[in-house]
Amino acid sequence: MRILLIGVFTPPYEEENLHSLALLDLLNRNGHDCSAIDISERLSPGKEVVTIRNYVDYVLKLVRHGWRRDVVHFLTKGYTRPGLMKLMTAVLVGKLLGAKLVITLHSEMFSILGRLRSKITGEPLLLLCFFLASRVICEGRDTYEMIASKYRLKNKYILVPSVIEIPDDISQYELSILKPLQGKERVLLLVNVTYPSFLFEVFQELTTRHLGLEVGVAIALPENSSSQLLRERLAGLARGFSENMIFLDQGDRRLMSLVYARADQVMRPASCDGVMLFDNNAFMIRQAARQHRLVHFPFSLCLVKEGEASPWCASVAKEILIRKPARTPLLEINDFHKTISEIYFQ
Repeated sequence: MRILLIGVFTPPYEEENLHSLALLDLLNRNGHDCSAIDISERLSPGKEVVTIRNYVDYVLKLVRHGWRRDVVHFLTKGYTRPGLMKLMTAVLVGKLLGAKLVITLHSEMFSILGRLRSKITGEPLLLLCFFLASRVICEGRDTYEMIASKYRLKNKYILVPSVIEIPDDISQYELSILKPLQGKERVLLLVNVTYPSFLFEVFQELTTRHLGLEVGVAIALPENSSSQLLRERLAGLARGFSENMIFLDQGDRRLMSLVYARADQVMRPASCDGVMLFDNNAFMIRQAARQHRLVHFPFSLCLVKEGEASPWCASVAKEILIRKPARTPLLEINDFHKTISEIYFQ
């Protein structure tokens, strides 16, 4: 089967693009002819992923790479206007080319912001996308229940978790990098932390008041000219347990997958289509569930700044970190592939 995936595949790596890349690898390993278009307008790290320069370039490459495809599958968090326009374009072009249309909605804040679409343009466009699609995959139950009640096309929607596949072969080099996390009761992963930001303030409170030596910390910094200065600031905050801390190259997909697999809690800004949002005013806390070689993040909380909220939010983050999450059912890797294949072949 010839499949075109459209979504975020390039660094910096978060749950969304690690899942998209895992899906791309899985489909190619199982004999499908699968390629991908990245909508984040960044350079691609691999030959299977096509990058775009602007919207016009996106349309041209969509027509070129969507030609004679059996399935066009768009993966998105779905709450920015540019993302909605690219989704709508993919649906219309895919329909004209005779492809089967599948949409995956990564939850994050869609269950909230999806309700705030403009009733003149945004909501009708989203409804049209759902109406023309063969299936709409919802990554989270809240999003599934929201769109099933709001858009009332229940036979279109299916709940399938977005998973990250854990590499099964770990090199000695990777083990040496991850060594400070070994044997820790809990592991905290910070992704895309910047300075100044609300997340930085909360991490400062955590390191000075709450975190002990039983917690390992991994920090993935965004790639920019100020990363070294930020690294020095963060290392200075955590001087008391610096031996329990590692800094990650956020462009290293394997290493990021391995740390996601080890992390009990992830803290990062909200994002969509590879762009950070609201970093001065809010951040996400996510907890992991694991089964064999899969990692899923079914538990999520968004903390919004109002006044002097950092001490209270740090207390909340600590309480979430030390508590073990409730057990949640998770698909086996073969079941995940079977479910996706059934959606494509239906």
